[in-house]
Amino acid sequence: MTQLNYLKLAKQGDVQAIGVLINRSLQPKGINAKIAFKNSCLKIMLESTSVPEQQVLVELIHRGIISLDISSVKIVQVYGRQTGEDFPAWSQ
Repeated sequence: MTQLNYLKLAKQGDVQAIGVLINRSLQPKGINAKIAFKNSCLKIMLESTSVPEQQVLVELIHRGIISLDISSVKIVQVYGRQTGEDFPAWSQ
């Protein structure tokens, strides 16, 4: 599937497409994102071999989600944890 198709699906609130776009951006930096959506809340878990940097990544995710203008998303929660850990080191 092309970048434009993922972008179109993501703008419609498709969780898998949102995940693909986020991971395309973050995986080159060694960060993997897991996405879930429930009750108008988009939850994004960021995992890396070391705890992902909160301030930089939250800003990056914020700009990306705002640009998609997804009407079904009212709340975005971002979490960061080291790969293999059960609980996040931070959340925002």
